[in-house]
Amino acid sequence: MQPAASDDLAGPCEQHAVSAGRVAHLDALHSENDLREILIVDIEENLKAFAALDIDQLTHTQLRHWAKWTGGVEPKLERAEEALRKGRALLVEANLEPLAATLAPLGIGRYEFQQFLASLS
Repeated sequence: MQPAASDDLAGPCEQHAVSAGRVAHLDALHSENDLREILIVDIEENLKAFAALDIDQLTHTQLRHWAKWTGGVEPKLERAEEALRKGRALLVEANLEPLAATLAPLGIGRYEFQQFLASLS
C-alpha cells in the first residue's frame, strides 16, 4: 500500500533562516517619528488656533493651557529633528543595500533596486 500524498507533509517542517545582511536605523519607522503627526497635526493646527485668539480676552485657565502648550513646542521641534536624523540614517544607500538580495524573489531586480537607492542621494 502506498502512503497518501498528505503523509509526506505530516512530519515537522524545517525552516532555515538566511541572513542577507543587516539594515540599521529601522526605529526611524516607529510612529513616534511621524513628522506629519509632530509638525502638522500638533504644532501647525495649534498655531492656527492660537493665532485666532484674542490674548486679552482669555481666561486664566486658557492662558495657562496655552503657556503649557508653548513650552512643549521646542521639545517637539527637537523630536522632529531627531526623526529626520533617523530617517536620513535609514535611507542611506549603504544601509539599504542588503535588501537587494531579499527583493529578487519578489521580482524586483538588482538594477531597479540600485536605481531606487541612487535616487535617495
